[in-house]
Amino acid sequence: MRILAVDDDTHILEVLEAVLLDSGYREVVTTASPLDALKIATNSPKIFDCLLLDIQMPDMDGITLCRRMRMIRGYEEIPIVMLTAMTEREYVERAFEAGATDYLTKPFDVLEIGARLRVASKLRQAQAAPRDVSEHQPKAAPRQRNPNGLSRQELVDLFADEFRNHAKLQKAV
Repeated sequence: MRILAVDDDTHILEVLEAVLLDSGYREVVTTASPLDALKIATNSPKIFDCLLLDIQMPDMDGITLCRRMRMIRGYEEIPIVMLTAMTEREYVERAFEAGATDYLTKPFDVLEIGARLRVASKLRQAQAAPRDVSEHQPKAAPRQRNPNGLSRQELVDLFADEFRNHAKLQKAV
């Protein structure tokens, strides 16, 4: 899974990169600049599978960056995880309105990062999987879908699986 992480704090980026590499994510690109992140995403020959965006940054906040990333072709539906020290509901709601898929609070819990990225990876795989729709099957009532193309139940199932795995890991530690 290709990950682009954006945070103006280079120390956070170093820690995040080390945690991601240690968790098996080998394609990690980091930048401290939201403007550079837009250039990297736009000029990359291959679309990133997940974005990790800090909310509070100079020049452009992560919520604006999230909104602008969603306007780039290929990034309309990829998982975007917001990174924040802010737990105020207003910021989290604004991030979701801008197109965020999930969020992590600082300081990071290594197990939680792994769990959230596994959910993001499953979401990305589900988006890429072809849908088998037969013409011979009766049409079901349309299911409400989120911006990532998955039904509410599919998202609930993804998160439930990951939280069960997270709980098992917590007990083992």
